[in-house]
Amino acid sequence: MVFLVKRDPGRPAGDGNWIRMNASQFRSFLKTPDGQMRKKGFGVVDPCGGDALIVIETDGNSACELKKQHNRNCYVSKNLRSALERHGMHIISLEEDQTPCSGSGSAFVPVDAPLSVEETAERNMELEMLRKAYGRLGKEDRTLIRCCVLGEKTVTESMYGEIRGMSREEVHARKRKILRKLKREMEKASA
Repeated sequence: MVFLVKRDPGRPAGDGNWIRMNASQFRSFLKTPDGQMRKKGFGVVDPCGGDALIVIETDGNSACELKKQHNRNCYVSKNLRSALERHGMHIISLEEDQTPCSGSGSAFVPVDAPLSVEETAERNMELEMLRKAYGRLGKEDRTLIRCCVLGEKTVTESMYGEIRGMSREEVHARKRKILRKLKREMEKASA
């Protein structure tokens, strides 16, 4: 687990206002008078990839929303694989050299009736074009898309913005721009 505590609780979230703590340091912090006053403002953010959870300081309302989102993600991921299989879907990885469901950027793809050799080849070529287009994105762009769109555990634009020190509107505009870029790359590659 990673614990992000604000240096100055009066300042907005941002790169310069975080103290990163391990579990032992966080427990010690919560025993202090300052920690006791601020402990209701912490929420759990499900990571976009990987298994480590992030506990982040925020305001009380956002902490409540984070808890709801975390509980929802736990429920969904617990039941996701069997539900997908029942509906004829499986998960593919969008990162090269990653196994499906590695948590690093996946997409849900319907498993149709058995495909012909040509259809299978065409689908594999499309997936390869998507992987390449996704791989050409910058690290921050891939992170945003993985966290808000493609990950097994996605976060809302508001939560992503709070973690990154951006407004929800900025995150939304950036996400739309990145998705348009992916679409153009796919269209260019298929032409």
